[in-house]
Amino acid sequence: MRSTPTFDALAAPLDEIVDVMSARGGDVSALATEQSGMAISVDDRKQDVSDVPLLRGIVLRAFDGEGFIEFAADGAPRAEMLRAAKRLGRVARRGGVRTDAATGRFDTVCEIDPVDVTTEDKFARVRELHQIVRALHPKAVNARATYSERITLQRFRSPERDLVQRVIRVVATAILFVAEDGRTEYAYEPHGATKGVELLRFTDDELEKMRDTASAMLRADRIEPGTYEIVTSPEASGLIAHEAFGHGVEMDMYPKERARSQLYLGKRVASPLTTMLDDPSVPGAYGSFFFDDEGHLAKPTTIIRHGIYVGGLADDSAALALGYPATPNGRRESYRRKAYARMTNTFFTSDGTTPDELIAGVDTGMYLDRGSSGMEDPKSWGIQVTMRDAREIRGGKLTDRYFKEVGVTGYVPDVLGSISAVANDLSFDAGMCGKGHKEFVPVSSGGPHLRLRARLS
Repeated sequence: MRSTPTFDALAAPLDEIVDVMSARGGDVSALATEQSGMAISVDDRKQDVSDVPLLRGIVLRAFDGEGFIEFAADGAPRAEMLRAAKRLGRVARRGGVRTDAATGRFDTVCEIDPVDVTTEDKFARVRELHQIVRALHPKAVNARATYSERITLQRFRSPERDLVQRVIRVVATAILFVAEDGRTEYAYEPHGATKGVELLRFTDDELEKMRDTASAMLRADRIEPGTYEIVTSPEASGLIAHEAFGHGVEMDMYPKERARSQLYLGKRVASPLTTMLDDPSVPGAYGSFFFDDEGHLAKPTTIIRHGIYVGGLADDSAALALGYPATPNGRRESYRRKAYARMTNTFFTSDGTTPDELIAGVDTGMYLDRGSSGMEDPKSWGIQVTMRDAREIRGGKLTDRYFKEVGVTGYVPDVLGSISAVANDLSFDAGMCGKGHKEFVPVSSGGPHLRLRARLS
């Protein structure tokens, strides 16, 4: 695994620190984290290159018999860290979340490691992408190409575990702006994954789709509000998964009775065709990692199985409060923040029908493609998702009629219960997700094409 001298120096004292904390046999752990990154943006008017502020620090944690006590510092002197370790060791008790013994060093697999590419080379690649996008359309008035990378180095140490990981996250986006008769519209193609600089490559098919969508948006209408039969793209399916049954099953909300889903554990909440997972071990997905910030190795958690809600996402605190098994979803925005139950890669699983067959089964309806935004009320189970674009389906075929900024609303069990077909494809997108207005962590959502009914406006 590739590391940095600064991280190695930060993580080296963890063995001694954990030995001191665990001297009386209590449940303790330590996490060292270094987060770095950079961003590049090029459009017709400006060019920006910036570094993401470096975050480097250690979190010490002890279970005191009721909950967790933590101490965090950004590279404090060894003597100060050992004093903090002794204080935590004196209050530490057994009875926290226990894990089996495990060791490992893990690294992101990518074709072009960002560490091996100079900033000048990355900038040149982004400029080249901008020029390609700018030349796509005769009515183009601007084009933008962006690239960002985030590299996270972590070591988790407890009496049972010694885990080290390097997670590389890259996002590259191409955006095309077009104008006609005083109307300006845009289309975009995003790449986001735990991969490398190779994500700056866009295929001809992707660029042509962006060009054609931009043209279509110039004549896009507003949709007539009503209930429609719809087919969702993998991106749209993922947005629905994230908003409909993502935050609502983050089980730190259960002790506070802030999520309606806790009343439905073991009950039907969706069509029997529906299975949904949260899985940080998906190779290459943007929300993936090898272990979470509480030392749990990445593995899938089944949320819905054949329409039945079978389990949520539990960080250590929620697991202790509820008597529920912890899942690998304890995540911190940084070493400065506490761990919460958070989504990773949340998605519907695929089935045996082709996307074309889903569309062919719709007499009159809509195809929803690019997502724009979404929100959910976990308490009342309402969902509201906005799609950037939609396309009419008539007689089992896509027409050339497009609609823009289409809202999808409904009661979560009604929306998921209406799923009538699931396609055999599967893909993921990338994003950042907050806990309310803060605590942002990288996530991914996705799934196959789905056919369902929902209210559009």
